[in-house]
Amino acid sequence: EEPDDGQPKGSFSHFETHLRRLERILYILGNVNQNIQYMQGFNELIMPFYYTLYCAKSLFKNEFVIEALTFHCLHQLLSYTELKDLFTTDDKSSIILSKLNDFDNILSSHCSLANKVINDEFHIPHTNYCFRWFVLMFSQEFEMEVLQQVWDALFTHFDDLVNFEFYIGCAKVELVQNDLIGKDYAETLELLQNIEIPNINQLLNKANEWWKKDHDPSLINVVAFKVSSAVKGLFTKLTKE
Repeated sequence: EEPDDGQPKGSFSHFETHLRRLERILYILGNVNQNIQYMQGFNELIMPFYYTLYCAKSLFKNEFVIEALTFHCLHQLLSYTELKDLFTTDDKSSIILSKLNDFDNILSSHCSLANKVINDEFHIPHTNYCFRWFVLMFSQEFEMEVLQQVWDALFTHFDDLVNFEFYIGCAKVELVQNDLIGKDYAETLELLQNIEIPNINQLLNKANEWWKKDHDPSLINVVAFKVSSAVKGLFTKLTKE
């Protein structure tokens, strides 16, 4: 049997060649990460990496390099972020619920009206509207060009990637917060499942604004003020001398 060089053979189309590469990546990933027992959705996570790298294929020696880098990117994502905790089995579902409670806390803090409707009035489960946002990093919510901007924002918060996802999710909900008033359960759920994003930059800016508000502790401002005062004092002393 001839070795598979990644190129179409016989009836294989160019499209099928890409699929073969993605299949290999997912197969190897599953073998080296056997602790991750639930892998549904990995195909959604792999596509932005592969697409972005393939668009830059002129930078690489050959397309096998793209395949290897795609595997590396996905492996790093699952190895060094908390995203892997969202891919778990039923017996560890408490981990997922604990993390999604963080989303509810952010929603309560920044979208109190929406939180009241979603959680207090209707008790809508996360799995019914927002869980897919976070486990698939919004891959089903946006076209590739927009998704790349979202992922760029997420990777600037690599060490807190899942947490920053929650801020983006909360910013999404804010877009329809006022429209939730007066809706019944079915109407509310339909609205949450079909949120349209008119401007992705505004959405990401809002998420960043809330993130900075919650994660830039007042201590930083205090230290900055003291340093500024010390510098001014030193400058005054030097000018007097």
